[in-house]
Amino acid sequence: MTSATLSSGESASLPDWASGQIKVSSSTDALGLGFPAGLTGVGTAIAPSTTLYGSPDNFSVAATITSSGVRESVAMQNSLAPSVYSFPVTLPAGEFLASNPDGSVSVMKSFSGGSVSLGRFQAPWAKDAAGNFVTTTYTIQGDTLVQHVDVTTATVFPVVADPYITWGWGPYLNLTGGFIQGEFPQAQASLDSVWGTLLPAFGVGAVCAYLAYTYFGYLAGPYGAAASGAFGIICTAAEALFQSNLFPAAQPRDVVVELQHIVPTACYQYYGPSGRPIIYNPGGFPASWTKVPNSNCNGE
Repeated sequence: MTSATLSSGESASLPDWASGQIKVSSSTDALGLGFPAGLTGVGTAIAPSTTLYGSPDNFSVAATITSSGVRESVAMQNSLAPSVYSFPVTLPAGEFLASNPDGSVSVMKSFSGGSVSLGRFQAPWAKDAAGNFVTTTYTIQGDTLVQHVDVTTATVFPVVADPYITWGWGPYLNLTGGFIQGEFPQAQASLDSVWGTLLPAFGVGAVCAYLAYTYFGYLAGPYGAAASGAFGIICTAAEALFQSNLFPAAQPRDVVVELQHIVPTACYQYYGPSGRPIIYNPGGFPASWTKVPNSNCNGE
């Protein structure tokens, strides 16, 4: 078995046999990623962190451990190869797969009021032998990630498709509208008081850090230092965005107005790297928190 430690601290391993699973685990969490049906026999090490698994069905899979995650590269040898590949995912209780608007899929963990991302299957891609992109998408069937590769008569084989999961907590939240409406107003008194003190003295980053520490402590228990680090990233980004004048500073009353647009029974998603402010967006709160299927919040 090939194993290595990811940059996020989790350990990853590749199985000797095609009937096994790729595993990513820490002291508190674990994920198992299986192979598509049809692979057989023992894998062959083709690099220090890469194992190749073969199939009589005109395709093969190369599994690789990278510094930030694991990937399965499916090589479709000819037009007789399957065009649909199912990757069974083994998750602990309370975790589930959720589709994202950009085509990627997140591994989410539920908590009271919503969920938080633990890992992320990057948006899929596939290329043919001529270097042309081949249309490919993910669907979710329970705990199975299914990749569809749409080859055509113009496709030049072999085709390589690449499911890739990165691991590590990120500033990615799914929250119910009721939870947002219940939690965010608690920040108003502090916003009123610190807007005239912390903001002029230390900037938006300090205000963001203060609010995160004071009002988002529900993440500190289950996610500890990772949550603190993620909020640090958010606050640093917020400081840079506001200093660049891309987003005007919002007054407390603006936040209250935007909360009125939140539907209590709906599920909303926020992804930090999108560049949208977490507290307020001049384009409207729904532009900061994107409405997504309720399954993203309840794990169905």
